[in-house]
Amino acid sequence: MLNRPGYAIRDTSKEEFFVKNNSLTKDAPDIPQYLNQHDLQHIFGYGRDKMRRFLNSGLLPAVKIGNNYYISKQQLDDWMTKNAGKELNF
Repeated sequence: MLNRPGYAIRDTSKEEFFVKNNSLTKDAPDIPQYLNQHDLQHIFGYGRDKMRRFLNSGLLPAVKIGNNYYISKQQLDDWMTKNAGKELNF
């Protein structure tokens, strides 16, 4: 679950959620419009340090504001579609 007031991710696994909806965030009103690093950690199943390395790598089109990164749901969906079938190492 996201630990942000008013938001929660469905209890299904992210793989089931992706397959069922053909998108990680499509029609998901319980996921905020803009995701921060903490939200992305839950979606990708990464810890704080690994997520920070991933974001610092520049592979994900996130915007850094202060000490945090943000990405819109649409950008994340587009990025996932663009990279489907690829193995990304960072």
